Amino acid sequence: MGVVRVLVRTFLWIALPIATIPSAALSAESSPSPHYYGEIAGWQVFKESEYDACSAASGYEKGKLIFQWRPRENAGGLAVYFPDFKAIKDDQDYRIKVAFLKRGRVDDGWPELTAKGTSSTDGSKGLIMKFGGDVFLADMRDSQGVSFEYKGNYIGGFKLDGSGQAVAMLQRCAAEILKAHPADPFESDK
Repeated sequence: MGVVRVLVRTFLWIALPIATIPSAALSAESSPSPHYYGEIAGWQVFKESEYDACSAASGYEKGKLIFQWRPRENAGGLAVYFPDFKAIKDDQDYRIKVAFLKRGRVDDGWPELTAKGTSSTDGSKGLIMKFGGDVFLADMRDSQGVSFEYKGNYIGGFKLDGSGQAVAMLQRCAAEILKAHPADPFESDK
């Protein structure tokens, strides 16, 4: 669980808007660790109450996949780490095509997403993509796999076995966050 917790913590710090990070703690090393929420079907779920976020992570032979949900913002992010891709540069933008495998068919209806290159504190290289709305969670829940392309070339993919159960646990975590900190419709006007 240690490596996954480090990746989730790194992801939280990168994916959250800078304005939400307290100035006294601008390094991932000094950030509070996400709290282990539970494990289901090969996925570990973490809750970070301080940032109103829940994350689900799964490790694979060829990488790691983490998706995060921030229910107060109705937004989230997806982080993918591929150990073979050492040339990914931190903070560089990459245009990534995401496709899901649903009921034996490829659903590539997502537009290309801008992904930021990142390095975890454990040295893993990866990409972080942000998304709005909860359609992405539905795709994660209903799909058997997800794949990624860069410049028309397949760069990797993951089976999503158990992702439906992971999304359900993530939504329970999110409901707890909303109960403790209800969404404020005027918050985005700041």
